[in-house]
Amino acid sequence: MDDRNALPRELDFITRSVDARSGLFRSAEWLNSKFDDPVWNARIAQNGKRDTVIDFRVRLDDGLLLTHSKHQDLLESIKSYLCLSTHPLASGGIQLAPSTVEHRVHTTIGIVDYFLLRAEHFQLASHGFKLITPHDIMEFMAVLASGQYAKNNLYAAREELQNFLRLKSHQVTKQETKHVLTMVPNIAIADDIDESNLGLSESEIVAARIFLWINGNYKRVPITAGNDGHSFFSHQVSPTSIYSEIYHERTLVTPKFLGLKLDELHFTPSEKTFRECPVVSSMVLYDDPLPSEAGVDLYRQALKRMELLKLCGLGHISNHSLSALDNGAFLSQLKMKGKGRYRSLPQEVIFSSFRSAVEFYFDLGQPLIDGYLALAREADDRGCTVGDLSQSETRELIPKRLRDIGVKIWDLSADFRGQNRGGGSTVFFKRFRANEGLLQLVEVLYGAIWIILAALSARRSGELRDLMADSCLISKSHGYYLQFDLRKRNFGKTRERTLRPIPNIAARCIQTLEDLHQKLSLLSSVKASDRLFSKPRYREVGLAAMSSVGVIKVLNRFSDYFEVQQDSAGRRYYIRTHQMRRFFAMTFFWAGGFGGLDTLRWFLGHTNVEHVYHYITETVPGEVIRRVGAEYASEALLTGQSNMEDLGNLLCERYGLSSFSIMQSDEVADYIEDLMMEGLLKVEPVFIDTPTGKRHEILFKITGENS
Repeated sequence: MDDRNALPRELDFITRSVDARSGLFRSAEWLNSKFDDPVWNARIAQNGKRDTVIDFRVRLDDGLLLTHSKHQDLLESIKSYLCLSTHPLASGGIQLAPSTVEHRVHTTIGIVDYFLLRAEHFQLASHGFKLITPHDIMEFMAVLASGQYAKNNLYAAREELQNFLRLKSHQVTKQETKHVLTMVPNIAIADDIDESNLGLSESEIVAARIFLWINGNYKRVPITAGNDGHSFFSHQVSPTSIYSEIYHERTLVTPKFLGLKLDELHFTPSEKTFRECPVVSSMVLYDDPLPSEAGVDLYRQALKRMELLKLCGLGHISNHSLSALDNGAFLSQLKMKGKGRYRSLPQEVIFSSFRSAVEFYFDLGQPLIDGYLALAREADDRGCTVGDLSQSETRELIPKRLRDIGVKIWDLSADFRGQNRGGGSTVFFKRFRANEGLLQLVEVLYGAIWIILAALSARRSGELRDLMADSCLISKSHGYYLQFDLRKRNFGKTRERTLRPIPNIAARCIQTLEDLHQKLSLLSSVKASDRLFSKPRYREVGLAAMSSVGVIKVLNRFSDYFEVQQDSAGRRYYIRTHQMRRFFAMTFFWAGGFGGLDTLRWFLGHTNVEHVYHYITETVPGEVIRRVGAEYASEALLTGQSNMEDLGNLLCERYGLSSFSIMQSDEVADYIEDLMMEGLLKVEPVFIDTPTGKRHEILFKITGENS
């Protein structure tokens, strides 16, 4: 097939005017190396991660490296393919956001590595990409969709790790095994093998551990989380050190994988204190073993972009083969899950948590800030760290209000580190809720302030984390405004800065943190941060900007401190930011039962309930309001409200659902949301004038053919 025919006739001039050495795809903004270098340094990392090293010294099926002069054409095609992934021609002329650039480059690397790992099958050394057929492309898509994590599937991560460990452990001698068992006898204790993630038997796991110990793959970790959020292991294997051996000279990068647990390789379990209970997943379909449709499509689109290499005459997978990516009949056979949606918290959880956050802030917010500042000033004067202050000095310096509630030490977690771990997590959380540790209570305070601000501003987590301490709060004659950079409205690295009104309680929380920043800035030894949500450091005097993990930690602290409700399986509903974004809509729909609407109306300064609803619809995305409406209808149906007969009949007619008593509320809400999306049902308020002002009722309107 002639590839030139694949371009529209009106674009023929591009093919005629551009040749292989035009330099069209020989540079990229993120490339911090020369195009011809054998190793690239790619500055695409976000959130403080290291730059990506792309090493083209990959050994092909003829035994020579990709960088050998024999493979110059293939190497240039691969390098240009990486560069074009973020080129304006591949993005419709739109400047990509840094996070999009990072995802595109890593996705393209994954595709190249897929073919490099199978170089012998595709005969890359002899023919480059020429022998890749439409069937091969369909197999690529099938591999992508073969498990929950597309990247793991491309690299055959589980199989590669399993084969590597089996091969290497067989090379360990009996004498070496005996020596290791004598030195570290706990290495032979393997629990829960029936649930082995790697598919290895107990003896194979012990043998693999011994090999990894001899090979230097273990590191001693005093506090490291396990995958259940409750236990950790004092001897933990380093995944990077293993994968660097497995994929050495086989892939462009040493890959990192999600969902591939190595817990059975760790040993000597102990306790940790980061979270008390297993967590109820906040994402519906989170544990679904199917890959996401959106995730698979990212790779499909990235592979399609390879055809742009024709613009500079470079070798690539033929357009005939790439056309298999548009085979709708085949793609429809792949089993993938749709975009996951976030699960709303039960109404009693979210309302009680918001109440607890506000009460905690008013009761202990200022004493906790004052207590930390007192310790920080003392440490600054003495030229030491906050952690160096003794227990008696800490109690003497903090306000009486804190001593009265039980505060004794700066950091309670310090009693649970090292050999003497203070009795384990059960004892830790008992002492935690007895208010012994000032740092832990400060973390609860940060969680409370985060919940208040997230609930009353309906902002995304990233928008809150990016707030600047000296400029995020704007005061005007008629109230306060939150100034922030709007996410998902960016042009390249530039975000749209906007203002949104916030109630006085949210402004007061911001002022508390601003005051902390200002007073700490007066100290000589302080390590400062310009982000509003910057938490006191464990030892040094000063604040450290909170990462997304840091936000989760303070929300976990809050949830454990107030012992937020658990489900029937003993998992706790740990608060998350996206769930608080639903607070506006939830307050409106459930206002009649909780009396929260009048409070919210007062917070917002609106005169009537209809104004509140208009504010909600302007602030909260439509799909969130729709979902909250579906959940409200689900609760009404399951509790047997008298006005739900018609909705029950519609669900019975459409889906054959005759009894709802045995169903979960989320399940019923899914069906109701489908009806709303099809236009067969509306769940919306109606506003009624009364002698005492406007009130509202939620109506369920059946429309269309079923009305």
